[in-house]
Amino acid sequence: MMKPFAVAVAASVSSGVVFAADLPQRTEPPPPPPSVIYDAPSSYAWNGFYLGDHVGYGWTSSTTSLYDAATGLNPDRRGLDSRGVLSGVQAGYNLRLSTMVVAGVEVDASLAGMTGNRYKNNSTNTEIESLEQTRTNAIGTARLRLGYVMNNVMFYATGGLAVRNLTNWRTQYATIQPAATAPPFVAGPVSTSKWWSAPIGWTVGAGVEWAFAKQWTLKGEALYMGWASDTSIDSHVLPSVYGYFPATATKSVIRRTTSGTFIAQLGVNYQFGWGDAPAAIAAKY
Repeated sequence: MMKPFAVAVAASVSSGVVFAADLPQRTEPPPPPPSVIYDAPSSYAWNGFYLGDHVGYGWTSSTTSLYDAATGLNPDRRGLDSRGVLSGVQAGYNLRLSTMVVAGVEVDASLAGMTGNRYKNNSTNTEIESLEQTRTNAIGTARLRLGYVMNNVMFYATGGLAVRNLTNWRTQYATIQPAATAPPFVAGPVSTSKWWSAPIGWTVGAGVEWAFAKQWTLKGEALYMGWASDTSIDSHVLPSVYGYFPATATKSVIRRTTSGTFIAQLGVNYQFGWGDAPAAIAAKY
């Protein structure tokens, strides 16, 4: 009696297991695709190498202290400003760190025409005793950049090393007043000295860059450059120029100059497109 019943129960359980195995298995839904942060056709990658050119205007303010080379006495402090146009080229690389942060490096080189001069009169302003001139021939920088991106606009801070090439002249005039000549006048020059220097300094600044077309950007930036002090020696300087005595002797004078330069410039860059496209960058974040 019990045996047929047990056989029937076993058959029923076995058929139920087979039926359950034939049912479709429940699976987890696939993960959603990465969300695109911005519209790729209207966005700029801000990633890869770029090359461009720039034009700007700069001005330098310098202070020169002069001392008797033998004694260190009779200091004389003078200011000399120079200004002018500069233009050149730049190259760099941008690395997109996130949707809003870009890091990069940039080097640039500019030819410059920043000039200035200063006359020194004698105590009665009847004679020009000396003329000092300076010209900045070239300026270059190597800088890091860190930017904040808002679609096709990037605001950035920058800083690094700077170098420039200078030409300086100094002309000293005789201090003997010719007869029947109305002041002020320039007597014949006694000596002219000319020297070159290439001081190294530092630079910091900020700018904004706008991607106005595919692979093209327009930037504006302001940079301040602080230069290492420049020291030179002028020989055979007339004592009357600095109030030295006796007036019949000549002196060697130490000249120590400190200066700073401010530059405002506009530039255009072309990105070569080496790196991820905008859509690929957006998909990472």
